[in-house]
Amino acid sequence: MTVTSTDSLPPGFTGFKNTAPTLAGALARATQICNAEGVLLVPGSTWKPWLSSSEQAAAATLNASANYYRAGGAGWIGTGAGIIAGGSSIAFLGTSIDGTTTSTVYTGTNADGQSAGSGQYDNCADWTDLSGEAVGGKRDASDAGWTMNNLVGVCSESQPIYCVQQVKNG
Repeated sequence: MTVTSTDSLPPGFTGFKNTAPTLAGALARATQICNAEGVLLVPGSTWKPWLSSSEQAAAATLNASANYYRAGGAGWIGTGAGIIAGGSSIAFLGTSIDGTTTSTVYTGTNADGQSAGSGQYDNCADWTDLSGEAVGGKRDASDAGWTMNNLVGVCSESQPIYCVQQVKNG
């Protein structure tokens, strides 16, 4: 199951500005947010953010052989490996928990699930700094734009994140 966090969060994903000044702290906070929202949909479930950093690709959040479904059980979207391999043609995210579709979503991730952050777009210095810019996707994209839509979020602006349920082999 994949959902979009309803929280719009500043870099560091702390709910307020720059209080997670380390990558580990920022990713831990993003994971905490995903679990807090995801467990409301699927009690007892585990969730991770779809975010890439200089140390980890978002693709690592998917179990290659597991099946993934749209939020609310509205249809199978593929295996983890299929989602990454078909990243340029998968239109599966649709709406978020709150029903909206048009927002930019922080991802820092290319269509192949690898980090898109480098140079000018350093993904808010690995999600720890309010300066710079971050790569984003678009929730209603019907192609690779769901994760990298050449949309760039200014790090001082709040944007939602994708959350992916961690499923066992399906």
